[in-house]
Amino acid sequence: MSQSLKILTAILVVFLLKVVVLLFGDITPETFENTEIAKNYLASGEMYYLLDGNVDYNHQFPFYGWIFILFFKIFGVSLLPVQILQIFLNALFSWVVYRTTVLWFPDLARKTWIVFSLLIISLFHPLLLYYQLYTIHPITLDVLIFASLLFVSLYWCKHYSIKTSVVLLIVLGITLLERSTLAVAILPSILLSVKNKDQLFRISIIMTLAIMVFAGPWIIRNHYYTGKIQMTSGTWRYLWVGIQEETDGTNVLPNGESYYALFPKEIGDNWSGKNLNQQLDFYKINYLMTWDESPTHVLKMWGVKIKNMFWFSSSAGGIHKDSIWVSIYKFLQLVLLVFVMIGLFVKRDSKLWLLFSACLALVLIQSFFYVETRHALPFHFIWWIGMFLVMEWLFSMKGKSVSE
Repeated sequence: MSQSLKILTAILVVFLLKVVVLLFGDITPETFENTEIAKNYLASGEMYYLLDGNVDYNHQFPFYGWIFILFFKIFGVSLLPVQILQIFLNALFSWVVYRTTVLWFPDLARKTWIVFSLLIISLFHPLLLYYQLYTIHPITLDVLIFASLLFVSLYWCKHYSIKTSVVLLIVLGITLLERSTLAVAILPSILLSVKNKDQLFRISIIMTLAIMVFAGPWIIRNHYYTGKIQMTSGTWRYLWVGIQEETDGTNVLPNGESYYALFPKEIGDNWSGKNLNQQLDFYKINYLMTWDESPTHVLKMWGVKIKNMFWFSSSAGGIHKDSIWVSIYKFLQLVLLVFVMIGLFVKRDSKLWLLFSACLALVLIQSFFYVETRHALPFHFIWWIGMFLVMEWLFSMKGKSVSE
């Protein structure tokens, strides 16, 4: 049996095991905005979210919502099929991690213990498990999309054709519709194309077409409903939330309260009486005012959030942040980060640096907004690959020392 077939078999077995656990585990998942948006569509034929007394027609990026609507139409308003879908998305992600390793680090992929270790981490990572089973949330799709765009774009660089170009266009387009910041996963391929004018021109065309063909219609739709050119209404809200020192750059206060607690009293008392534009203008005006009056504060909070993307915020773990399990998770994260830094600055692996450019780009752009631990999950597979790359390098160094 080939390595690929063994990997696929293992992924299928784990997928079925998770489904069995889901079916017999009596798990009621936590839901967020996308669930309500799908229900609203079924009831009215329009995608919208009711927030603070107002109808918001573009509260979220649409792609995950479209999947939700499709599943609700096929299976009825049931969360179980969506949970199974999230398990399937994680299975696809584990396959993409394997294929990325084969494509970019073929010598590493020949090590069976490394390949299966990557598979185990991909399939049983505690946070990824939580978001598959206990939460209905697009992060599982986000993780898959970021990894897929990175893999497909790198594959396109090595095997350019009309077919691979179309695949890249579709994956990039879906990325823009799911979470536009994740499109930075294409950065390594752009960097690879810089010295090849023809290739750089082609990837520029693909990026332009993705914006026009995929993002364009959604922007036009939003303009029809709101009169504004935007992918989502949340931009200024998330920018403002992200510079609040009391939240440590996250979405909540350390005591678990909403950021609404930071509103001035005269604003908070009449918040539900404001229309949507007035509410969104509050975030925009106050963010820009802070930028004008104290740009150093904005930059300081940007640094705090960059730290949070590489490490953890003060509220990471929520009510469980002081538990032994969170402490163990943080320790393992520290070990992982140390290995990655060795790969980047001691081994100075150029291939790892290229992949890391996508990670760094996502860190920098996401840190303009608020940051939660889940926002770092899409690029962590790069760290896993980097860790095993360094481990194999250290083992080979040790072997050379012994032989000498």
